Amino acid sequence: MNKNTFTTVKLTKGELNIYDFGGIKLHAYKTNDFIDDEVFIVEKNGKAVIIESPCFFDNNKELTEYLKDIEVEGMLVAYHGAGATFLPKVPKYATQNALEYSENGGGKALIDNFAGAFGEIFDHSVHKITNVIETGKNTIGGIAFDRCRRLQEITIPGSVRTIGASAFSSCDRLVTITIGDGVQEIGESAFSGCGTLRAIEDLTLPASTTVIGEGSFAGANIVCLTVNGSEGCFISPRAFSGCALLKTVVIDDRIASIGESAFEYCSALETVVIGNGVENIGKWAFAKSGVQTVAFSDTVQIIEANAFSGCSRLQSVTLPDGLRTIGEDAFNGCVHLNSVTLGRNLQVIGADAFSIESTLLEIVNRSALPLAAGSKDYGGIAKNARTIRTEAGERQYFATTEDGYRFYEDDEVSYLLQYVGDETELILPESSPSGRAYSIYRRAFYEDDRITAVTIPACVRRIDPLVFTRCTSLTSLAFACTDGWYEVYQEERSAIDASDPAKNASRVELEYYLKAWVRE
Repeated sequence: MNKNTFTTVKLTKGELNIYDFGGIKLHAYKTNDFIDDEVFIVEKNGKAVIIESPCFFDNNKELTEYLKDIEVEGMLVAYHGAGATFLPKVPKYATQNALEYSENGGGKALIDNFAGAFGEIFDHSVHKITNVIETGKNTIGGIAFDRCRRLQEITIPGSVRTIGASAFSSCDRLVTITIGDGVQEIGESAFSGCGTLRAIEDLTLPASTTVIGEGSFAGANIVCLTVNGSEGCFISPRAFSGCALLKTVVIDDRIASIGESAFEYCSALETVVIGNGVENIGKWAFAKSGVQTVAFSDTVQIIEANAFSGCSRLQSVTLPDGLRTIGEDAFNGCVHLNSVTLGRNLQVIGADAFSIESTLLEIVNRSALPLAAGSKDYGGIAKNARTIRTEAGERQYFATTEDGYRFYEDDEVSYLLQYVGDETELILPESSPSGRAYSIYRRAFYEDDRITAVTIPACVRRIDPLVFTRCTSLTSLAFACTDGWYEVYQEERSAIDASDPAKNASRVELEYYLKAWVRE
């Protein structure tokens, strides 16, 4: 393609010469007005940036109509700046010199002269600049490298201040992203969907960061993430949502808050370290993620509704002394959360914060809240509690066997809580770690779709409701002792034949999931 190869679209007054470079098109708009201006539109994948604007009302109108099917991400104003009725809601960019030229300098004089010469057909209004480009600095514009499928490595120099919306979106072969210390704004969806065919092993955001835009890294295949930023920086909603390979997150002390759904659906997430500056964890921030360990800072004051809901791998949390409020459903659906330590200044626990079907067995209550075992108050936190104490003691109630079975034991009961190993065909232990018979606690294998077969030893006398719910691969549930089993639901009890492993598996996974199985 060269400068003489193009197609022409004639409008009522002006015309466009369209140069097609494959993935990118250049639309050169000749106004055919009294000034004979040109406006340039650079388009990629239905999105565009514009250089300059027309400054006669009829040109404004026809070019706006021409652009109705193109999403305009921004406009660069570089001369006198007239014509502000053209795309008034689109972000406008200019250098400081260009801004001063249009408002006070020679550009202002030109506009005044044109207005006097051409009258009402001339749009003498001046564009309001929403983004000033610093002299000697650069901005990577929106969609600049969007869907560059061969791009494997990105290094953004420290001279860049702004990375525009969707600038590197869907660059699915990326393995390395290096963002220089100097970058301040990371735009909406800037790196969303990056690395979906490869893993981006490490990503560190620079200390200069002031804005982490909404969805900026959503769906990116980042493995290890360090979030730095300047004082008061916050993580915007959905910034890292759906990062399916993300395992560790370390958040800098200068980050002020974690936005709504920021890490939602990060299914591989294991460890989160929250810096000593974060005050607020937003709604659904870590919901339905795989997080196992969270290190809270004492600066956290509010955990909003559903912030950790559905985190089925979370076993234990120690909440900070600075925490005042736990929102509704904040830990609802954390089916393996068995131990929680409450901070000293906790005042409010929202409805169902730990759900009415809480699996919490141990509570270290350092707050002033009057928690009572069996109560549905305070979000149901103590409904099934076996131990409530004011300070952490020496006694250990939880133990995990070498082959991956997690137990709770006190003076009266022994519960199998969870399987954390890698086998798919399980033969459960012949006894608890202390050598006792045990029960299988509610939701012990909940949603574990790896397990194909389970053998229950003779020492097990009770299987709680929901133990095997959504174990979609389970095809065999065998009992070492098949006699004397009953299904129990509320006040109803009926004898069952437990001799058929396939039938047993079907019953506990589907229609009978609310019933306990008891052997007498």
